[in-house]
Amino acid sequence: MPFSERSGYKPIRSALQRESVDERLRIKLWNAFFRYFIWRSDETTRRASFIIYWCEYFNNPINAFPYDYVYKLREHIINNEYPSFIKYVQKYFNECKWYELYDIIEFTFSKPTPLLEENDLNSFKDELNYIMQQEMAAYRIVGNQVVEISDDAEIKPIEECLKVTRELKGPFIHLNTALKYLSNLEDPDFRNSIKESISAVESIANMLTGTKSNTLDSALKMLEKRKLFHPALIQGFSKIYGYTCDAEGIRHSLHDEPNLTLADAKFMLVACSAFINYLISKAADKGISLG
Repeated sequence: MPFSERSGYKPIRSALQRESVDERLRIKLWNAFFRYFIWRSDETTRRASFIIYWCEYFNNPINAFPYDYVYKLREHIINNEYPSFIKYVQKYFNECKWYELYDIIEFTFSKPTPLLEENDLNSFKDELNYIMQQEMAAYRIVGNQVVEISDDAEIKPIEECLKVTRELKGPFIHLNTALKYLSNLEDPDFRNSIKESISAVESIANMLTGTKSNTLDSALKMLEKRKLFHPALIQGFSKIYGYTCDAEGIRHSLHDEPNLTLADAKFMLVACSAFINYLISKAADKGISLG
């Protein structure tokens, strides 16, 4: 906390920026974007990225792309000569709706072919998350998506789970789908996010038991009988599974929309991610194949 806030000369910013983005946050996000995509990237990568943004994000015709000052860009910037494209994107950052600002950031990470090298992309993500934390934004980049989640302790198990399940098709797809439902900033689907989170655990449990279509409850009972994992943890997660079957009809057809909240969906995503991390780690220790 800066001196001016500690001393009472400026109000302490205590409210999360949810469904809003103030000028300070916009400027900091733009500065990060500028550093990574305009100043630091090499000329070939930069030019290709500009065209991808122009055509695929802004949906403009390629023949209308403004090529002024695109070549030898740094020299032009030093002379205070900015390409039309940079002015175009900066105007978007300054004037777009709050959720559109997160849309363009998410676009950067959601491309099948990343617009930056992996190390730069990870550094860019870390910087954006630091900025959002610093400016009390209620969102973070988790995996490749912007999610309403503001505690780093919640982010770490999800990120780790995405990493360790990358080669495991079922759990990885379910986790990403859970994030997708949670990350819809305009209309999040908490019910289906919870379903996908628990389905990710079901998928990994079936891999561990060598089955394909067991329910999570059945798979967990098989794991408990084999005494390969701590029974209290298995039983505890079996009870969480029972909650998803009973509470609000999450895993059954509904007559009325369930009264689920962001807190419910976040808890399930974090809990399922942490449990998957545990199962995979313990399986590796015991030489159990995920097949």
